[in-house]
Amino acid sequence: MIYVVEPICRGNEHAIVNAGLLASLNYAFPSSSISFSGEETHLDIVKDVLKNECVINATYHSITLPSHSDVLANKIFIEYRFLKKMLVSAINEGARFAIFSACTSTQLLCLKILLRFSSFETLTVITVIHSELQGILMRPPRKPWCHLIWLRNVLRFHNLERLKILVPGEALLPVVFNEIPALKGYAYALNLAYFFSHDSVDKVYQNSDILKFGFIGVGTKRKGIDTFFRLAEKIKMPDLSGCMVAEFEVIGNISYKNFPEFMNSGVSYISSDKMLLRSEMNMLIRNIDYMILPYDKEEYKLVASATLLDAFEFVKPVIAFRNPTVEYCFDKMGNIGFLCDTEEEMEQVILRIIKDYPESEYKEQCENILNGRKIFDPKYLAPILKSILD
Repeated sequence: MIYVVEPICRGNEHAIVNAGLLASLNYAFPSSSISFSGEETHLDIVKDVLKNECVINATYHSITLPSHSDVLANKIFIEYRFLKKMLVSAINEGARFAIFSACTSTQLLCLKILLRFSSFETLTVITVIHSELQGILMRPPRKPWCHLIWLRNVLRFHNLERLKILVPGEALLPVVFNEIPALKGYAYALNLAYFFSHDSVDKVYQNSDILKFGFIGVGTKRKGIDTFFRLAEKIKMPDLSGCMVAEFEVIGNISYKNFPEFMNSGVSYISSDKMLLRSEMNMLIRNIDYMILPYDKEEYKLVASATLLDAFEFVKPVIAFRNPTVEYCFDKMGNIGFLCDTEEEMEQVILRIIKDYPESEYKEQCENILNGRKIFDPKYLAPILKSILD
């Protein structure tokens, strides 16, 4: 028995990633049953993703996620009680592994306390740290007592062999070890798992006079939505006669009130100011030609973006700022788009594309994506995951 818990995410957040994790586990341990616990809506979406996939021996349990508290002592108490309940459930189900598919610094601290001072000797516990991993590069909190749950400190001290820490990507592990050498022997890397349903280029190579450049996901400055707006504004200027028409589309939720200065920008379409259904996003992504990833380089130094996998799902070349994950994909997969260091360089790349559309290179980039994205396939990741757990 493998006991898996999603202790943070609700609804659609990380649903595809968690479905991929369950599938990877199923391939790695085909004779083991899998129990997955999470918030009810999240469970329904995971089950929907998996309904045509390999995981047929999983059971699902709806749980109430821990409530939020701004008081440190309350926060630790709430998380400690919740995690102890999950570990007891794992023991009662006869689980060999208890996997927390996401983990905050407070939860990691509580797990270390529980495993060191409680009787869970038969369990190997695995925690996956996603976007919060970026916190190890940030300044320490101002309040001294908050240093207790500062992720950098939690990761440095009191590590146990029975508590394995997974970072979501091979590209991120060297950065983590460079920052926290004490984690060597306790931290491991596993790429995010993803189901790729499209086995060919979804859109015919460009034959129209319009090229669409897309931004996917929540529009924040951390993700570079302001850069995207500026690019659209510059490239929509009227002195580009003889070029293909460039259209810029935001596929995801964004509130204009956060970016009033771009109310009249060159963005052609913004899909919603609310969260989109997955099916709605997929319909819009299909019509994009290039995916723009203008993510802040420092903010995304330790973040594995699922948006990049969305681009690979629909076989869309990317125009991206450098970060370890994107560079890793270019290194492993070949020419899959364009790597940029500055906003000006990104602007020049787009201008070059619309002035002289590189049809043969576009086709090569799409073929490289199709052939290289297997490094995120659950079947490819299964033996890696098995070796980590064993």
